[in-house]
Amino acid sequence: MRVVTWNCRGALHRKAEVTSGFGADVLLVQECAPDVRLTGYGLPIWYPPYEGARKGTGVYVANGWSAEWFSPVPDLPWIMPACVWFDRDAEGITLLAVWTNTGGGESRPPYAEQFTRILDRYEDEIVAGRCIIAGDLNASMQGPSREAHAVNLARAEDMGLVSAYHHANGVTHGEEPDMTLRWVGPGRVEYRYHCDFVFVTRDLTENLGCHVQPLFDMEVPPSDHQPVIVTIPGV
Repeated sequence: MRVVTWNCRGALHRKAEVTSGFGADVLLVQECAPDVRLTGYGLPIWYPPYEGARKGTGVYVANGWSAEWFSPVPDLPWIMPACVWFDRDAEGITLLAVWTNTGGGESRPPYAEQFTRILDRYEDEIVAGRCIIAGDLNASMQGPSREAHAVNLARAEDMGLVSAYHHANGVTHGEEPDMTLRWVGPGRVEYRYHCDFVFVTRDLTENLGCHVQPLFDMEVPPSDHQPVIVTIPGV
């Protein structure tokens, strides 16, 4: 099973050449419009992070994989809970697709607390295993949310959930050589963060592979985010 998460920063219909290189069975794309078709994939299941949003998260499946969206979670609109499976007669995998955000003109908790609430709500599913949480958390060890993010990471690990990138590459949180977001702030000052994640339960970590695909060095980068690509053998 190959899982990819990427915040495309919109205009996904113009970026098919990039996504076709992912080779994903399950592809999560944040900041995409609904009903965008990608070669090799059917129409995605898609949700907006707030009512009236033009961009949201799409989950695409290919290569015999299927996905079904569970009921929306009104008080956690930054998450789309789903089930993905290759064989309906086999046990599926719980997939929690995430795009934390503060849009919609409504009061929302900070980014890290949005992830905390996911851990609160889905603790039973995580502890049960065969669970993946993936997407753009907008929280990292490089930014202002690092303390709250570190607390979330410790709690997630206690629940049996690990970051695929850090597990597969033997990297400590906060020491990542690969960043997933390049943000240019006031005065054209550039900041880089590792804030896109694929978390998996420990039962899915055997021979796990993961890397961040470099896009920032392209002449015209297709997004300010780089995709996280995870391979889970035997699933």
